[in-house]
Amino acid sequence: MGLPTDNNPLFKKDNQSNVQNSIDEREKLFADKRDPTTHKFITNDGTEMTLKYNMNDINSYNTFANRQGSQNSENKEMMNLIDDEKRLQNLNNPWLTEAYDIAKKFYEADSKLDYQDRMHLSSIYAKIRDGQMKGMYGGILGTFTLPYLWIYHKNGGGGWSAFTKNGSNPATRLAFLNLNKKLPRLLVFSAFAMIIGGNLNGVRVYRQQVQKLENNLSRGNEGVYNQYQILQMTQALESYKWEHYFRITSIDPTRRLRDPRESIAPVLNKGEQHTKKKMDSGEPFKGGVMEKNVFNTIDVEKSEQELYEQTGQRQVNGVPVSPYSRRYKKQVEDEYTPQSNTDTANNMIDDADKEDPFFQKKKESKEKNGWWN
Repeated sequence: MGLPTDNNPLFKKDNQSNVQNSIDEREKLFADKRDPTTHKFITNDGTEMTLKYNMNDINSYNTFANRQGSQNSENKEMMNLIDDEKRLQNLNNPWLTEAYDIAKKFYEADSKLDYQDRMHLSSIYAKIRDGQMKGMYGGILGTFTLPYLWIYHKNGGGGWSAFTKNGSNPATRLAFLNLNKKLPRLLVFSAFAMIIGGNLNGVRVYRQQVQKLENNLSRGNEGVYNQYQILQMTQALESYKWEHYFRITSIDPTRRLRDPRESIAPVLNKGEQHTKKKMDSGEPFKGGVMEKNVFNTIDVEKSEQELYEQTGQRQVNGVPVSPYSRRYKKQVEDEYTPQSNTDTANNMIDDADKEDPFFQKKKESKEKNGWWN
């Protein structure tokens, strides 16, 4: 007994070129029934049959293979990420490991932000930026005004006439003229005051904004908690950068920072190539413990001396040294200098030299030409 192809609505137009019906056709087929469980049809020989089915199973038939393939690809990506993190630990680079952990935490916190959170963070960093600008302007203004106010008060004032040529208080005017001669010094001080004032006021506004979010954490708002996490990961002096970042990503979320787990593989490959190159050349790897001679089991000076006897080329820590360099000449002199008591005899001055007038004159001129005279 075979299933018909003409009176069975589930398998209508079922052939080799069209094995599966679309999901829209199935939904149209069962639009008149709510949660159908059975369907009756008649075969070619007149036998009535009942087909039991589940609507979820029918709709998921087309996507089962796709879901299985996507799940396999996700598992493969997860295994690659785990392998990359193991390679990062084996690289033994504390700086790179710390930077990777911070970037991963920031990416996870950044992924939880919605449009409102990004707009609010952009406004927070804008306030910090404005606080920095006000601190910078205040530092410049204070550097140029406070010295004049102090001199004006110290010399008894004199009103506006103190600034004129025939003023009522010549002492104040004279003090102002002396201060004006030091204007270049004030310009230098104003630059330092601008930097210090901007940093101090920016940090003050940053702490105020963090305290506001911390006070609102008790309300249980997830968005406030995500914003608080982002503020804890950033600094006040980076307000310009983060204000622009969150304002742009609120409009276009695709411009967010990339997942560091996806971009760590090229960095690891480059680091491993650099390490392998160092190990092959015999040079120690200063970035970690991975080096060819970990326990110093090789006498480097002895091996360099043997290499020099074989090839005639001097090397220092595996690097060839030019025979015209000072280091090469110094090694040759140290090697061929005789160690005997004749050195002391050569350095002794003959008594006849002491009585020579030319020797005495040369000695006096040498003492006068010292750098301390």
